[in-house]
Amino acid sequence: MRQILLYPDAFLVRVRHQDRDGVVFDGEEARAGESWHEGQVVLSWADILDSAAVPDDGYNVVIHEMAHQLDQSKGRGNGMPQQRRKQDQREWTAAMADAYQRLCRAVRRGEETLIDPYGATNPEEFFAVACETFFECGPELQAWEPRLYAVLHRYFGVDTAQWT
Repeated sequence: MRQILLYPDAFLVRVRHQDRDGVVFDGEEARAGESWHEGQVVLSWADILDSAAVPDDGYNVVIHEMAHQLDQSKGRGNGMPQQRRKQDQREWTAAMADAYQRLCRAVRRGEETLIDPYGATNPEEFFAVACETFFECGPELQAWEPRLYAVLHRYFGVDTAQWT
């Protein structure tokens, strides 16, 4: 982590998307936060305040972007931040992959989920929203996804299910 840039409100970034047919769309998108692999985080102060206003809704832009920084600490993010032991890495990989697949299936079926559906975008976003859920909805995550909760508990060294 080298730098945090704060904007007073959501900020616009130029984006380019290509749809399934190959059509390219250029435009701008409002963002609450971004994490860059060079150790930089960009945040909207208004969104920081909004996401902190309700401490148990599973949404926190600071936690989300810091999770991306952890994921990117070894290079490009992939939803699998470096673990202390090989055994932890194996358990992490299995728990994250299983929970990610369950979220993706639930989102495709239109089911309500504890973990933000945005996590079904890709494994990197899944890790970030899982961290938000872990810190803001610990007891619910422990009940909903016990293996995922266990690897996050071990990784962060805190038992958020016990927080009151």
